[in-house]
Amino acid sequence: MKSIFYTVLFCLFSSVLWSQNYNADSLFVEVKKMAEAKEYTKAIQLTKQLEKDVPNDKTYSYYLVSLYNWNEQYNEALQQLKSISNQGLDNAEVTQLYLSTYRNLKDYEKVVFYSEKAKNEDSSNADRYAIIQAEALLELNETEKATTILKAISKESQSYEAAQYLLTISNRKKKNSIALGYLLTTYNKPESQNNHYTNLEYTRKWNKDAITARLNYGNAFSENGVSGEVDFYKGLKKSYFYFNAGISDGEFVFPQYKAAAEWYKETQKLSFSIGSKFLGFKTTDDVYIFTGHFGYKLSGNYLLGYRPYYVVNSDQNNVTHALFLKKTNEIKESFWQIDLQYGIVPYYFLSNQVTSDLSSYRIGFNMKTKVATDVFLQPVVLYEYQEFVPSEYRNVLNIQLIATYRF
Repeated sequence: MKSIFYTVLFCLFSSVLWSQNYNADSLFVEVKKMAEAKEYTKAIQLTKQLEKDVPNDKTYSYYLVSLYNWNEQYNEALQQLKSISNQGLDNAEVTQLYLSTYRNLKDYEKVVFYSEKAKNEDSSNADRYAIIQAEALLELNETEKATTILKAISKESQSYEAAQYLLTISNRKKKNSIALGYLLTTYNKPESQNNHYTNLEYTRKWNKDAITARLNYGNAFSENGVSGEVDFYKGLKKSYFYFNAGISDGEFVFPQYKAAAEWYKETQKLSFSIGSKFLGFKTTDDVYIFTGHFGYKLSGNYLLGYRPYYVVNSDQNNVTHALFLKKTNEIKESFWQIDLQYGIVPYYFLSNQVTSDLSSYRIGFNMKTKVATDVFLQPVVLYEYQEFVPSEYRNVLNIQLIATYRF
């Protein structure tokens, strides 16, 4: 009889336990559905109840950390993790939860520590954690350590492309660059003496801002000219300002004084700006140019843009239209661009062209390529069908090359 009694009692007890587990499993399914629907507050309440009712199953404790993170309750997630650690339950899953939480808290020193720990505990995903570690090191401005980690990721790794992108980000943190440019403008029918322009510039970056000092020399229509100018970029939270000021000998080749200001803004799909330029000439009227641009980001890293130039001086007002298509490769730090233009504003601001009402049709190709880690070449070719006297046109070819070194 005793044997039968204990057998029945065991079956009843097992049935109760099975019923509890079944209900807990069903409730956990509902919790996950709530999480998918982003009803995190309700999901957190139910998961806390599950954690209390089924204390031996730590699945609910771990999931509660994730729910806190998804609901942006990062401090609560950290407290939950510390409670788990105090129970001596540290393992690879807990390490990953610590890593996610500290990333959300932007505690980059802890991210470096836990990503290293995760690499040791889960070697099959070591490259993925190396990427996370390198990101944190870059935020801490420990560029050399980040670069060493990223260069160790092989081409066969699924994380290789991400590593190359972060290496690009690392290189972009370099604060200095110098550039040397040369522009040749050649004419035919009727032929005219070639024009030559060259410039040397130095750029210094810090935080979101940058400043460029530039020295220009030009030889145009048998005249020589020298000018100096400064560009300043002021970064804001989600936009930036561009300012320019310059001065020259003002004899012919360059404006005697110049100034410009433009505000730039980008969104996920759009880019736009609005600004103006002033050109003060010694022998002709001053010129005011109002400009801006509107760009639409297409799939495949293409940008289709339009920029008008509304030119105002004492004689007449004119509009120049510029349309461009640009393809960018962020990882390779390169781009190519096709330009279509019509109007009076020339490729390079020459006084006799800006102040006239003679127009040109232009088509050009512009590209930038990285030939070494910190060395870039930017060739530009632009053809003009230029009106040199009313209703008379000639061919003009602009060829430019800019070499840049970053350090």
